[in-house]
Amino acid sequence: YAPGFDARAVLREHARHPVWGRTAGFLLARDKLVPGGGRRVGDHDPITPTRCVQRAELKPVEWRLYEYVVRHFLASLMGELRLRDITTEIRADLEDARAAAAAGIRDDDARNVVLVHRQVVVDEVGYAAAMPWVLRDVRAGGADGVEEVTLSEGDRVELSNVRVEPSMTERAGFLQEHELVSLMDAHQIGTDASMSQHIANIIDRKYVAVCDNDLREIVHRAPNDKRPRQIGRQLVPTPLGIALIENYIERKEQLVQPAIRAQMEAEVARIASGELDKAAVLDKNLSWFKREFREFSEHMPAVEASFREELTPLRDHLAALRRRFNIPSPSARSSASTSSRSSPSAAARAKATQRVSGKPGKSGGPPRRDAPSSR
Repeated sequence: YAPGFDARAVLREHARHPVWGRTAGFLLARDKLVPGGGRRVGDHDPITPTRCVQRAELKPVEWRLYEYVVRHFLASLMGELRLRDITTEIRADLEDARAAAAAGIRDDDARNVVLVHRQVVVDEVGYAAAMPWVLRDVRAGGADGVEEVTLSEGDRVELSNVRVEPSMTERAGFLQEHELVSLMDAHQIGTDASMSQHIANIIDRKYVAVCDNDLREIVHRAPNDKRPRQIGRQLVPTPLGIALIENYIERKEQLVQPAIRAQMEAEVARIASGELDKAAVLDKNLSWFKREFREFSEHMPAVEASFREELTPLRDHLAALRRRFNIPSPSARSSASTSSRSSPSAAARAKATQRVSGKPGKSGGPPRRDAPSSR
């Protein structure tokens, strides 16, 4: 935050809020507020709430955004989340052939079954008090007062239930917009104020298409549109973007490496601080890019030939990807979902996100706790 930012004034505004007022009051009772993490890059100050409003004053989608901003602000003034991720291996003794058969385990494998017990125990809730969905992300069962299970080598435990749940691996999705922002930040490319423009540029130039999780291009719809809402925002490389990158990688790979842009960003920052001369930096970079452009231009006949061979309409490209990844149509998925809900034998699938963080992160969702379990 800026040196003159009055965090206590914002907290006093929210101290009587029915949802997070107690958290704001807890922070006000502290002698000193020390925001953790973050760095100033000169683009704009962190986004903070400017006034206190009630849920009834906003539309549902507005309330969700407003609540996230407020909770993230409160979390930034709190301590770190401290937890222990404990994994215990349990070797099962299935000498009883009938018990092994009932569990679907072959007799010769009965002595080699190893179960894994995992639990996440929260020692200090820290910023998660303001962002409770973080506890769900790390599968923290202890936060709800669930008793910690203490196991030591040599302990014997009784298995109350054994079942086999089939599951399948899933393909990795294309980059989501927020994931690309995180990668740009990690490589120090752009600022919070410019990253969105960088992404808009590659979309406008048709290098990538913004698609939902079914790999169908996102379309803007009227508020009264009755069609199912498109979920997900994946950045899918287009044939144009793929052809362009492949040609650069084959002939001038350094031009598409993040180090080039990061170096330019660093030099601009040093110009602002007075360490480098603007004219010298500009001349050096323009000379380098002109030389690279001339050398790349020598390969233009081959580049044009590869473009003619690889470019296809975006609709055909996305349809081919859906066939490749066996993505059903929305109508087929809806029918399958209805059938699964009516079948008592349908197996539920669960995904565990094993992320342990010491600072507020960019995740969201309603708070939920998961108790320790064996699998």
